[in-house]
Amino acid sequence: MFTQQANDVMRRIGKLPRSDKRILNPLRELRIGLYASDHAERTGEPGESHRLKSVITAARSLDREEGHQAGSYTTVEQAVARLKETR
Repeated sequence: MFTQQANDVMRRIGKLPRSDKRILNPLRELRIGLYASDHAERTGEPGESHRLKSVITAARSLDREEGHQAGSYTTVEQAVARLKETR
């Protein structure tokens, strides 16, 4: 069961135009990477790999959201460049 605040956020997201919604999944991927990184670092493990992987996953997610085949980003720099294109 969702809280009232969560329901409100979901309702507002539902009202966004499609052009604004396309960035939500890439943002979720970046957030997941940050949470995984934080968890790894709290347990004494390195977190950088989680952050790097999430940037590449977010770029691929953006490709899919825009109706393209997911790119084969091999470096974080390529993925960051792709994410910056959305500005």
